[in-house]
Amino acid sequence: MKKLILPLFFALLTHNCVAQQDSVVVEVKGVRIVMIKVEGGTYQRGCNPKSESDTSCRKANRPQHTVSVNTFYIAKYEVTQRLYYEVTGKQPSWFKPTHFSDAAFDISFDGPVERVSWYDAVAFTDTLSKLTGRKFRLPTEAEWEYAARGGIYKENYRYAGGNELDNVAWYHHGRNARPEYYIWPREVGLKQPNALGLYDMTGNVGEWCSDWFDSKYYQTQAHFKNPKGPKDGEKKVYRDASSVYGLPWMMEVTARKGERPENGVNHIGFRLAMDAQ
Repeated sequence: MKKLILPLFFALLTHNCVAQQDSVVVEVKGVRIVMIKVEGGTYQRGCNPKSESDTSCRKANRPQHTVSVNTFYIAKYEVTQRLYYEVTGKQPSWFKPTHFSDAAFDISFDGPVERVSWYDAVAFTDTLSKLTGRKFRLPTEAEWEYAARGGIYKENYRYAGGNELDNVAWYHHGRNARPEYYIWPREVGLKQPNALGLYDMTGNVGEWCSDWFDSKYYQTQAHFKNPKGPKDGEKKVYRDASSVYGLPWMMEVTARKGERPENGVNHIGFRLAMDAQ
């Protein structure tokens, strides 16, 4: 009987289980922000094409390479419309309840904020830092992918939290989708989390990272230690893809995209990060 215990334990741990994580909870004007501690480590970032016809492993996402990151904190949920409003007094989102009178849309102020530029997101982290005494920031691209992959638990999944997209993400099902699959962001935290207990790192909205975007950046070094991206550029990195425009290949944890930092669009929001003390 004893021989069965360890195999069963590890099977349960690796089957969509959330490991217990250290966390910091910060409350701002009645809204709780849960920051999950992500233990630093080394991982293989990016992807290698499985064949010449592999279209999901785009050139910007390869070659796969070794990356190391220090311990940091990242938010359990995307920044919501409610939190953004309480901190800034502004409600920029397109997909907000006051825009839609049809109850079938089921849009909530606890859905992710969107239509915020990269500059808006950085300004939000600065304001929030002053309000709380914490040093909030955007995650680096390397931190984002490491966290999406499950950190030290190294989930070998195509998406954050699993290989079945319906289980972990709200996403674009196409023009002929059933009503329950209509494309708009939903309340955060309704889908399956990854091993770190992070929600919606696949689907809902894309998320700004701190780095400048360069489609050839992965080809510049053999090893990256706490990389922060190129020194400059025209676009900023955003990771993941939204329920509005996201197709399955765009939602893989390796997929990289760029958008001009002054653009606030209805498919990009952000998630908070914080250095470990």
